[in-house]
Parts: sequence; structure tokens; C-alpha cells
Amino acid sequence: MRIAYRQHCQSVLLRSQWFAGLPEALQNMILELSMLRLVEEGHVLIAEDSLPTSFFLLLEGQVAITRRIGSQNEFFYHLGGPGFCFGEIGLLNGKETVITATARTPVRTLILPLTNFRSIIESNPEYYEHFSRLMEMRYAILMRNLAQSRGLSLEEYLRVRLADISDMIHAEGGENETVELALTQYDLAQMIGASRQTVNAILHKLVKDELVELSFRKIRILDPDRLRSDRRKAI
Repeated sequence: MRIAYRQHCQSVLLRSQWFAGLPEALQNMILELSMLRLVEEGHVLIAEDSLPTSFFLLLEGQVAITRRIGSQNEFFYHLGGPGFCFGEIGLLNGKETVITATARTPVRTLILPLTNFRSIIESNPEYYEHFSRLMEMRYAILMRNLAQSRGLSLEEYLRVRLADISDMIHAEGGENETVELALTQYDLAQMIGASRQTVNAILHKLVKDELVELSFRKIRILDPDRLRSDRRKAI
């Protein structure tokens, strides 16, 4: 990787709270041992139930994280933007992957192959904890989402999930005040366990309240703080 572009990659990833918290030596190892890849919208980066092959560090675009439920349904877990790092769970436990990661837009990503990941950990065992911490962060978010899905109305839950995804993209490296999410109403229906008709009605209410804007296969989050603070009005 050319030095100038490596510096660009590092500047993007340093806006990620997880990557910025790594020792500088580990940051440099990841950048040195990773490959740059461009993928088209719709490309599957990780297929659930497959053997792990790589760790991904997203530089441009958005990636959807999903999991099949039964033969036809799907749980929509997260939409990651620039700075989103994923794929660590399979690399850490050596078992089949539990999620599918799909490019929702054209994507530019760094890929750290499994062999290079192992060489980092084997030569520097103390770095294992940094990747395990990322996995623990995922678990905490999943548990919070599970609790919210049981305790909130559908409208409240959708408000919170949209605000959470917006905040996570900001934490992963987003710079703009408003976040545009490559999400469809079908995605949101799968996310909260509702029909598309119900999601459509909720979204139009949020548009009326000037909390979101809708366009083809996209949702712009205008005010994530109000999405949370105003959710009690949905009761």
C-alpha cells in the first residue's frame, strides 16, 4: 500500500473509537498486513455458517449485518459505515461465522486475512484482548437491543434503533451531522419484527415530526437525540 494512501486509511480509521484506542504498533501492523479491496453493492463479504477468512475495516460505503431466522426470515442487526470493523468473532473462536455482511453501497475496505491475523496474535499475545473487546462491545449492544425489543412499543423501538445506528456510524467515523442510511422499509420491518405497512406508517409520522427524511432505499436521520427524547410521545 502506498504511503500516502495508507495515511488516508489511517485517518479514516482513527475516527473509529475502537481503532483509535489500539496501541500504535497494532494499528501499524493491521495497516501493513491488510489488503485494499473495492466491492460492488450487493456483494457478500461474510456469509453466515461459513468458515472465517478475514477481518474487515470499512473505509467507504455501508455494510449490512444480518442473520437468517428460519428458512425465509432475516434479522437485521446493524448497518456499518466508514470506520466499522467486523469479522472478529469467527477469527477469535475459530468456528463458523454467525452473521452475513453485505455491501449496501459500493464499498472500499481493508481486509486482514486470517493468516495475518493469526501472525499478529501469535507474535503479540497481548493484542488478543483488543479484538476480544470489540466482540464484547457487540454482545453488549445485542443484549441491549434484545431488552428494548421486549419492553418498548414498535414505534419506540424503531426510534431507538434508528438513533442507535446513527450514533454508531458517528462513533465509527462519521463526520456529517446528519446520517443517511442505506435501509429499506423491509430492512426496518425485519429489524423490529413488524409488517412493512406498520413501518411505513411509523416512518411517515417521523417525517411529519421532521426527525427523518425518506428517499429511494435510503433514510436520512435528522435528529437522533430527538428520536430518543420524543419516543415517549409514541406510547
